[in-house]
Amino acid sequence: AIRLLGQLFEGSEAAAGMLRPHLRELVPVLGQALGSGESFEVQAAAAVAVARVVSHCGGEGEEDTVRGLQPLCPGLLQTVERGLATERGSRTEEVLEALIDAADEAPEFFAGTAGHLPAYLTALARTVRTEALGLDLRRLAFELLVSLFEGTEDEKVTGDPHAITEILSLSMVMMMCVEDDDSWPTELSSYDTTEDSNVESGQVGLNRLGCVIDDEVFVPLLAVVLSQHASNTVQWAARHAALLGILQTGEFMEDTQVKQVLPFVLRSLRDAHPRVRWAAAQTVTELCNEHGEMLAEDHYRPLMSSLLVLVRDAVPRVSAAGCSALRGMCENLGREQLEEYTNQLMTECQRLITEAPPFVQKRAIQVVAWASDTISEGFAPFYGGFEGPLLHLIEHPRGEAGLVGPAMECLTSIGRAVGLSQFRPAAARFMELSLRTLHAHGGNLPPTWPAYYVMHAWKRVATVLKEEFAGYLPAIVPVILAVASSSCGEVPDNEDPSTTGKSGRRKGQADSSANGADAAAAVDSDDEEPEILTFTDTAGKVRCVSTAVVEDKMAACVVLADVAEAVPSGFLPFVGPVAEAMAGLTTFHVDTEVQESAVSCLVQVATLLLESGQPLPQTLPLVGTILSGILAAATTPPKAKKGSRKSRGGRGDEQEEEPEEESSDVAVPLQVTVIKALRDIISRCKAELPTDFVARLLETVFVFSNQSVLRTVQLRQKRRSKELAADEFREQEEWEEVLILKLGGLLDALLSSPSGLPVALP
Repeated sequence: AIRLLGQLFEGSEAAAGMLRPHLRELVPVLGQALGSGESFEVQAAAAVAVARVVSHCGGEGEEDTVRGLQPLCPGLLQTVERGLATERGSRTEEVLEALIDAADEAPEFFAGTAGHLPAYLTALARTVRTEALGLDLRRLAFELLVSLFEGTEDEKVTGDPHAITEILSLSMVMMMCVEDDDSWPTELSSYDTTEDSNVESGQVGLNRLGCVIDDEVFVPLLAVVLSQHASNTVQWAARHAALLGILQTGEFMEDTQVKQVLPFVLRSLRDAHPRVRWAAAQTVTELCNEHGEMLAEDHYRPLMSSLLVLVRDAVPRVSAAGCSALRGMCENLGREQLEEYTNQLMTECQRLITEAPPFVQKRAIQVVAWASDTISEGFAPFYGGFEGPLLHLIEHPRGEAGLVGPAMECLTSIGRAVGLSQFRPAAARFMELSLRTLHAHGGNLPPTWPAYYVMHAWKRVATVLKEEFAGYLPAIVPVILAVASSSCGEVPDNEDPSTTGKSGRRKGQADSSANGADAAAAVDSDDEEPEILTFTDTAGKVRCVSTAVVEDKMAACVVLADVAEAVPSGFLPFVGPVAEAMAGLTTFHVDTEVQESAVSCLVQVATLLLESGQPLPQTLPLVGTILSGILAAATTPPKAKKGSRKSRGGRGDEQEEEPEEESSDVAVPLQVTVIKALRDIISRCKAELPTDFVARLLETVFVFSNQSVLRTVQLRQKRRSKELAADEFREQEEWEEVLILKLGGLLDALLSSPSGLPVALP
């Protein structure tokens, strides 16, 4: 009966809805079952049922319901302790998994463990350290331990250096649960720590702990633990774990603390064990993301010298990791610094592109693209050595289709670096190949031509060819618009949208970083399955969309805006359909970055239109459509729980984001983008705007300003109650200040325009 109760809360929204009014009566029943000393099966069933009830009730506005279940916490943990003590393996694993899910959905529930936690932490820690137990049981015990630590309000635990050191040490224990696989050095594919679930669990747990423990406490205690493992000359897994620990926690370290671990990282790049060398290169990549400026200023010579040796490593996975680290260095080095190593760097990359396995080739191609961006026209002496091989990879992918996108990216990047005279022949050849390919596939891109890469490649060619690119627009603009307008699927009525799109990965995995507005790929798009986001559209329908589709939509917006700027005369015939497509994306509430990109594209199109010299009466209706589309982005989004978003390959990607709940207000950065866009267009438009539009515009200003005032009051209340850290408070407060300034700028632009301000203001 108790098992059935848990299953009803997990599997049926309708049944759970019928049972919820009776939770007050169910709590004592479940409490009695948890206290059943005779049958562990009853206790376990009750623990799973409670966890599923908590998971169901987790969410905004459910705090009181979750608090009502907190008296069950001690019984839950007693059940876990009994299961661990009596080695009830599979049943205990089921309980642990259910409790971990509950902690993810309602972390505040475990505040009810205050006063009881130390004893249970001891039992869980003992399980994690017992090598005779199954790895899955040890992993689940560790993950629950981290969840309890995150959720508890027991300062005797969270403020106890001994308890913190113990749980940090347990993270390292998990990361050392890795076997020395003889086949690893000869594998011809990328390695990801998710292949070793316990290693991955240790990394994720360490990062989660870093997010909840004060940096001034966390980093010094972690340094001691890392030092113990880094100095272990006998066990390679200990050094490997220490490097992964640095990789996961670099964001919490100050530059001075990174400098302290850097000698160990440099030594590890020359370690006898290939997996330690791999982890050291991964660590350099992550440190470049978090502390790249410091590394470029003070330590680039030893790092570059070591990495240029590493890319010649006989182990392909190590060579690939070395390329990723070089790419991170290229991102942060200045031109003069990089030119010290350009000859050697290009020699190594040219060798890898022609000789190495495809997954290493891909990394080398990315290094070349980054380096060309940094040294610009200084790349000219090396251009000829790469143009042919890259064009060959694009024209003849064969079994290496995954290299087509990176090859396009690199070819057009080096072409942009050297300029029109040197790049023109290859640009023409690439664009003619594009036209032939589109024609052969009915105006569509073939599966081997990833839209994200192709669109950005076209954009780079356009920025070099300028108006010479106009002849290609009739073929490529419809393709880009089709990508921008791609539809989202509807979630079937019998599917629970809350279970769709759960992220299976956390921060800091192999090659999981990408930075910059035109950054090199850091994640293998061909190695990862796109995730699914769910959202509620304006009609109230629950829909789903792949993260790949979301990123392609954003890329389409960016590319269209840049091409319009680069080829203004040639782009004019397309402003109508482009404006219509972008106006449709301004209400794509599933991703504010897509909305912001669509708004920015509309500003570029409006600017092109208003500066085209065409008669104002002829352009004004389209300008009005553009303004209305931008204003539509200010509409309040429907609430929707979204899965995590992860960047794919390609220059211009974003870092992975954790799942989030939409707020009831339009996101402040989007508000700023909308208001700035409206001001820019209105200040250029020399005609009177429709009265109804001006009224809607002023209403939006009124709503945004009121929302900003309320948010600012709430921010200050949270800061006074110490719910908000000082730096986070200041960052959010600065956004509100910028918004108010932009609102004032918009009113000023409207006042100065032919429309003026109406007598009756809202």
